Amino acid sequence: ASVEYFLQRLPECEKQVAHMHEEGYSQAEIARRLGVSQPRVSQILRGIATRYARVSCPGQCAGLK
Repeated sequence: ASVEYFLQRLPECEKQVAHMHEEGYSQAEIARRLGVSQPRVSQILRGIATRYARVSCPGQCAGLK
């Protein structure tokens, strides 16, 4: 799956976090701008990465949760 296709299918909040992360914003800055906690931003980014790994390399990334 292409990264662009995957990102387009994310919920809007996750798209915002991913875009801001790609633009170079720190997790703390993303959290401040979106009105959430930094640990929540970390959790969102980790979830995005894990789900992308599952769809981009099924079988090879079986250990990811």
